[in-house]
Amino acid sequence: MDAATIKVTMSHNGEVATVVVGETLTIETCAEFKQVLADALNAAQQVVLDACRLRQVDITSLQLLCSACRSATSKGKLLAFENEIPDCVKSLRSSAGTDRSCHCIRTESCKLDGGNK
Repeated sequence: MDAATIKVTMSHNGEVATVVVGETLTIETCAEFKQVLADALNAAQQVVLDACRLRQVDITSLQLLCSACRSATSKGKLLAFENEIPDCVKSLRSSAGTDRSCHCIRTESCKLDGGNK
């Protein structure tokens, strides 16, 4: 998998879509990332982000993650990281100030805000 690769796999029962990202999610990959997230949310009840290789993220991709999280919530679906939030996402959230003041409708359960759901 190259640094900018984004791919999706579906569980056998079609309930879970796993979006696997490479090392980078930046402005160069945002159109593809947005489409993959939208398709996954339309196809499955739960979308899992496998971001264990992610090393670089920019504000555009962070905004897409937040937007996808809100879309999932409005559809009664779940969007979550497969494992712990990647350090690069935590760092960007901190420098952007979203770790201190979140206006998300899922503030207590959002994986991007450190929640458990």
